[in-house]
Amino acid sequence: MIAYIESYDISNLGESYKVCGMVVFKDGRPYRRAYKRFKIQTVVGRDDYSSMKEALTRRLTRLNNGDADEGFATTPDLILLDGGKGHVLAIRPLVAEMGLQIPVF
Repeated sequence: MIAYIESYDISNLGESYKVCGMVVFKDGRPYRRAYKRFKIQTVVGRDDYSSMKEALTRRLTRLNNGDADEGFATTPDLILLDGGKGHVLAIRPLVAEMGLQIPVF
């Protein structure tokens, strides 16, 4: 059963400010207290794939490290990415490398 869904989207404000938003649905309803925003720190230029990888690496590392924060403590049943096939192909291997079995679409 899919009860906990995380969705990610990259936003760019010019070349210098990039952010990834994480929206969460729990039991089919928005779960606002688990929403997160990741400031992209290491990616130069507009590179959605690398920006998404940075954000998901940070999020999943906190999950694997046992972070007690409500937005990081739960393993999602499904990850949805705003983008196309390239985004999915960039993130699926990352999820597997982190030892997780989470469907990514």
